[in-house]
Amino acid sequence: MILKMVIYNENNNDFDNVLFPNDRCNINSYFLGENGNKMERDGTNQKICPNNLAGIYREIAEIVGVEATIMIHTSLCGQQIAFPKKLYSITYIKEQIVLEYDGTNIRKLASKYGYTERHLRKILKEITTEEK
Repeated sequence: MILKMVIYNENNNDFDNVLFPNDRCNINSYFLGENGNKMERDGTNQKICPNNLAGIYREIAEIVGVEATIMIHTSLCGQQIAFPKKLYSITYIKEQIVLEYDGTNIRKLASKYGYTERHLRKILKEITTEEK
């Protein structure tokens, strides 16, 4: 079953048509009104904007948009998700440190990648040890 929804696009202040497969989760949560009551729909179209979404979904929609929020919900509904503080993998950090470190910019790199200078020095030491 394919669900066609009309989603409010804040970028152009208009509504966009979006198609979603309804094979992963119960789609009913997409049709809750601002006060939590079910909204009437004709089975084909529904206007959805961030204020129509509950709790954290409203916050996510304000950051990434309603369409992306619904896609996240469709893929991950029922899951508990924690976002780690560190965005980049340690492998990526090591690669970037090797590429960007010039012997004097450890503070800049620590700030850029969200690590302490001490931790980056430890990584550099590990890299140098691995190369020998």
